Amino acid sequence: LVFFGHMDVLAVAPAAIVDHVATTHDPGLAKDLFGKCQGGSKRVNQEELELLLRALRHVPIICRPAGSVPSMARNLAKILADSGGVRLVTACGDDANGVLFLESMNSTGVDTSQVLHRQAPTGQCVIVSCDGQRTMRTCIHPECRLQPHDLALEQFQNRAETAWVFTSAYTLYTDGLLQKIVAYASQSGRRIALDSASQELVSSQRSALCALLEQGCIDVCICNEDEAAQLGQSQPASTDLRAQHEGSEWTRSQPHALPQPHMRALSYLAQQCKIAAVVTLGSQGCLVSPGTAASQEQLQGFGSKLTVPHCFFPSMDVKAVDCTGAGDAFSSGFIAGLCKGRTLKQCAHLGCAMGAAAVQVVGSELDGAAWQYFQANAAPAGLSIAI
Repeated sequence: LVFFGHMDVLAVAPAAIVDHVATTHDPGLAKDLFGKCQGGSKRVNQEELELLLRALRHVPIICRPAGSVPSMARNLAKILADSGGVRLVTACGDDANGVLFLESMNSTGVDTSQVLHRQAPTGQCVIVSCDGQRTMRTCIHPECRLQPHDLALEQFQNRAETAWVFTSAYTLYTDGLLQKIVAYASQSGRRIALDSASQELVSSQRSALCALLEQGCIDVCICNEDEAAQLGQSQPASTDLRAQHEGSEWTRSQPHALPQPHMRALSYLAQQCKIAAVVTLGSQGCLVSPGTAASQEQLQGFGSKLTVPHCFFPSMDVKAVDCTGAGDAFSSGFIAGLCKGRTLKQCAHLGCAMGAAAVQVVGSELDGAAWQYFQANAAPAGLSIAI
């Protein structure tokens, strides 16, 4: 396999976000705040956000930089510190939350020189965790969103041996933004990795998401079980390849039978993506299916797609403290493997190792012990990082 001497990852986020995480064991409070709408994620306006924060004034709140793309960028910058760089493109307010966000990014080595500064509040998300159920309410000021005209082709052009763009389907909430990201990345010869964002996003933007995927320009798409279920609901039964491959390696190693919508989604994504489609399974691990143009090097140890269309990769046995940011951590490990020229099997191992490291700490930022865990478990995939 090729070991690349330099690489460049451009992480494009629709907005900078700071989380306000409140943990309560009072189900009555959660019911008073959200009624029957507990769980999941919804967008709210500034007034609704401030009302929520006032109602939670007696509950301990932790403030931290967030967002799927920035969280992934923080982790990836650490992993690739010896061989490349991670640049973040987003929009951030000139306020205290904006300062907190930028300080966190800079402290981990993310290049924030292309973050745009707006005269508006930085995006915020109130997260209320009650007995294991998380309810998220996000507010992003219209003036603090990245817009298509904010992007320039020059930002995507590079001379690195390996160049990727990582972004989120949340960009579909801004008309034309994801399409512009994909167009510039393609023109610049960059590989494109897409996170499918959330179950709510896939549900509300399914047509736009599928239309973009079917252009065949996405290299890797990563989604979780809930997002896969939403995406799979719109796919015909013929998309599910499971029945055609009963008894193959992946079916024998699968810990439990996934519902048909999940498998339809994985098969559908594999038909649209060039390198790989990934469905994360939380504490179970992940499923990976090679894309239409996966190389023989990437398929080493995986098997032919004709005989093994999907492979299950188990998670690592750790005690979970907090699952916040585990999905973003998985993405950073998987993408790091691709940047380093690893096989899909090794990429899945690195993704699971990062996810396992993330659930051992409270919050989305890994501490020293978590990084040491990842360092030890990255070795089997031939990856070494400096702590």
